[in-house]
Amino acid sequence: MNITDNGINMLDSYSASIKKFDSINYDYNCIDEIKVNSDVKLNDYLKGIYSEAKHMKPVCERSRSILRACLEEVICKDSQLDNNDLTDALQDFDIYPVIKTVEHAELMLHKNTILSNYLHSYAARSVGVRHFFSKQCTRVKSINCNKSLTGPAIIPRGEGKYLKIYGLGINKLSKTPVVCLNNITTDFQYINSDREIMLCTDYPKILEKYNNTYYERSVYFINCVNRYIWRNIEFNSKSEIVLFDEDFVCELVARLLLDQDNAFYKLFSNQAALIYLLNERKKAKESNVRCQIDGTTDFFWYRGKKSLNSLKLEITENSKLRLVCPVGKIEPIEFEARKLAKLMDERIIYPDNTISYFVTSLFPGVVNLGGGSQSEYLPKIKEILIATCKKFNILNIGQQDTLEENQISKLLFYGLLEADQSLDLALCQMDGNDDLDQLIEDKLRYTLKESVGELNAFKYLLSL
Repeated sequence: MNITDNGINMLDSYSASIKKFDSINYDYNCIDEIKVNSDVKLNDYLKGIYSEAKHMKPVCERSRSILRACLEEVICKDSQLDNNDLTDALQDFDIYPVIKTVEHAELMLHKNTILSNYLHSYAARSVGVRHFFSKQCTRVKSINCNKSLTGPAIIPRGEGKYLKIYGLGINKLSKTPVVCLNNITTDFQYINSDREIMLCTDYPKILEKYNNTYYERSVYFINCVNRYIWRNIEFNSKSEIVLFDEDFVCELVARLLLDQDNAFYKLFSNQAALIYLLNERKKAKESNVRCQIDGTTDFFWYRGKKSLNSLKLEITENSKLRLVCPVGKIEPIEFEARKLAKLMDERIIYPDNTISYFVTSLFPGVVNLGGGSQSEYLPKIKEILIATCKKFNILNIGQQDTLEENQISKLLFYGLLEADQSLDLALCQMDGNDDLDQLIEDKLRYTLKESVGELNAFKYLLSL
């Protein structure tokens, strides 16, 4: 991607927008608008949100502990909110508004950069791409470019569901209208757009170096959107912008995920995201899309018309994974097993927090794990897990020789279910005495849907 001199101005604009935080109204979807300013005590502000969030689903145990640590670090030192209040509040608090609250508090209190980056990163991984498609809103279908945009616009995504966008502006260089899916001001000019926090695109503020200049990674996302968006947006004689629907958003995200030139690809850092998008394509209209993988291989897929069940994932002798698609003249795609392992964190891309969703997405031949389906792919899954553990020495050296291979696969699954928690730490928690199956089953109660079918599916996979 070509980074222009406007990058510095982008960062300056973003920093300036943060400084305006105290005068901004926020809609948390579960409460009325709250105006946060220096006159409002943070303690009262947080308790007000807590009291309105009782209907939200509780988060998993580990997520709650992480959020508690963040809240204590960011908030408790600057407020009268004691630990008991904090613990009680988190019992009924959903991860999405919690992270937003922490992030807002951090911005308002101007906390250290390291913690800020961590909160941004955790928020992005926790909410994941699924919120890109699942945000429920109702608003306008199209917007006139010559009129001011008084709030976040909404684009239709079919079946009464809508996707929120953040602003409509004019590109300063090309003078063309710009649709913004993010809350970061880049190389275009906003038209009275509200600044809101929407975690699906508010990714970690990680500095990367291009042409001896450091830029925030989050800035790149909008550049990528601008880069593709104008090929697909239609204009009529009244200069009215026709906002794209869900199909186009799927295509846009697919291109961003699979183009190594942009930060969206680097953020996920794996090729296996293709499989998620392939499965999304089954539900969409018939059309073909061309994407770049590894910068050299053209990969085509078809929505609706041709079956994607012919996709196969093989293991090479050097412990790499090979994605094979016999449709068309497509060369096999290889990627490292460790990248697949990273993808298995369901908080990143999978809309359902289930291992079986991962399995059925990765191996389309697996349809009903809970029903005892015997598929040629299931042994491969186990082989991948074991090969990943051994090749990259995930387990402690002293313990590696004492564990059975099936235990290695179980631990790998468990370690990946708990995002960012190393397998070494998982082993330490066991203390050498806990029953492995019981430990995993207990943890699954917090990470998987509470259904017998899903739990049995997981157990069946581990029993191979």
